[in-house]
Amino acid sequence: MLIGELAKQSGFPRDTIRYYEKLGLFTLSVSGRGGNGYKNYPLEVLERLHQIHRLKECGFTLLEIRRLLIYGGSGHPCHDLPTQLTEKIAKLDEKMVVLREYKKSLLQIQRACSGACSKTKGLPDCIPRSTRVKER
Repeated sequence: MLIGELAKQSGFPRDTIRYYEKLGLFTLSVSGRGGNGYKNYPLEVLERLHQIHRLKECGFTLLEIRRLLIYGGSGHPCHDLPTQLTEKIAKLDEKMVVLREYKKSLLQIQRACSGACSKTKGLPDCIPRSTRVKER
């Protein structure tokens, strides 16, 4: 498939696909070019792009993804993956705590807001003082 179709099916822009290829996240065989010079990407590249997308959704950086997908060292390609996963899960747990606090604040404001709240110093009174920037 040509890059336009690959972009459409993968959800990645063409420039991103080219960048990932340049990074070596996937390779195109010599036979991957047609007589017209256009690259013809096999289905395996689409599958690889889906893998990359999933790993990015899980919080992996492109460098981490590259290490997982293109392993050139000794040992096993995922020898440090358990440690990475533990760290990523811990960071996600921290973010979830913050998000729960945001939600709690928003729900508090929602309960207090009538849609016609009066204002004090330009801010609606339904916003609790604890969420306002402290006056100097």
